[in-house]
Amino acid sequence: MKELQLLGSRMKDRITGFKGVVTCISFDVAGCVLALLTPEAQKGKLGEREWFDIIRLEKAGAAAMPVPLFERVAGGQDLPTIRSGPGR
Repeated sequence: MKELQLLGSRMKDRITGFKGVVTCISFDVAGCVLALLTPEAQKGKLGEREWFDIIRLEKAGAAAMPVPLFERVAGGQDLPTIRSGPGR
């Protein structure tokens, strides 16, 4: 999923001018892909995070961190199995 490549990127919302680092990507049932922008700390305090549709975002500088690898999740073998269908 190419959207995951946005994680760690510095982005700016074209409409509001809000800037931050993409710290989370969300896929909703309506097909919207949203990015959570976390602004850089000012005077040691974090600002409010905001969600934006990724189509409104543009690059705003160098990446803050490399894109995480999701090939293996530590402890993943201990997660419960999700069953679907009747009797779930």
